[in-house]
Amino acid sequence: MRSHRIFTLITAAGLTAGLVACTPTAVREIAEPTPLFTSVEAAPRETPTSPPVCDNALLPTNSVGMQHKFFDCEGGFAYAGVPSSDEFSFLQWDGSQWGPLLADGHVTDTKWGEAPCWDTAHMRDIGVPETILVKMRKCPTGKTGFDEYVETAPKGDPSSPYITVVNLGEAGEAASYPACDGRNILILDSVIDNEPDTAHKIARQVLAAHPSGRSVKFTVPGRCASLRGQLEGDDIYPVYLDFLSDVDGMCRAKAQYGGNGRVLVDRAEYFDPC
Repeated sequence: MRSHRIFTLITAAGLTAGLVACTPTAVREIAEPTPLFTSVEAAPRETPTSPPVCDNALLPTNSVGMQHKFFDCEGGFAYAGVPSSDEFSFLQWDGSQWGPLLADGHVTDTKWGEAPCWDTAHMRDIGVPETILVKMRKCPTGKTGFDEYVETAPKGDPSSPYITVVNLGEAGEAASYPACDGRNILILDSVIDNEPDTAHKIARQVLAAHPSGRSVKFTVPGRCASLRGQLEGDDIYPVYLDFLSDVDGMCRAKAQYGGNGRVLVDRAEYFDPC
């Protein structure tokens, strides 16, 4: 709206019939009025945000109604999918819900076909935690996607008679070999190798986020003498959390999550310090 300056002219004499000229004696400027409307842009609306919520109920179901679940969820990023299947995805919290973490590119090779990949440096820049980053297919740097995958995939021991690496999709975990030095571990599960899906059972546990925030590991049967290696001739794979010298921490975790405490030594002592 255009505003005008308003002047008041005070004259010394009035008009005469012969159109007598007038002589101003004073001029006073009146301040501009405040406009009723302005063209100031409205302030941008803020989108309400909330902290990331790692609740399975916030994830979708697949085409046959199976619920997706979190395997790892930290810092606004997640690795989730349908248990016992090849349906997995990487997610990012947008302030109100979980959505896909967009890929940086795709790789193509004769083994995998076309598949999404993520640039490691970019993922670190936006804050993807290492626990999730290690599960992502890396975009190649002058190499084929399969070569890159082979170089970064966890390596087992091909000469071992035991299961030394497990996988879910392309995420993998190699067996751990803890020292038998008196450390304390909480055995979450003892997976008995008496069925064909032993490796899958181990993978579902070690590649999932544990509510304690600690990494879940597995080791080979009888790694230490204080770990039973077999049950009725079948190998036993301990799935565990490592507490090192923190006995109290292990016992608190046992009270909260269950399991069996064990001290790793080179003696056949199956002792639970809790």
